[in-house]
Amino acid sequence: MVAGAALRLYGLGDECYWIDETHMVRLAQQDVGAILGREDLPPLFLLIARLWVSLFGVGEAATRLLPALFGIACLPLMYLL
Repeated sequence: MVAGAALRLYGLGDECYWIDETHMVRLAQQDVGAILGREDLPPLFLLIARLWVSLFGVGEAATRLLPALFGIACLPLMYLL
């Protein structure tokens, strides 16, 4: 678990945004109605990302930390499988 977390968190804010990350940050800054009105993306992650961005900002490390935490949380589940 520690090794998996270290690998996910190492160099989190070193690189510039990729295009999909830019798209996620732009969508996460929209209001709740716009997020819920989208039919092409599931809204739960975007709603959580909206809260995350409002708390921690839109820096590379801050916005990449949320998916990294989800990945770290999945490690025990993958171990059980």
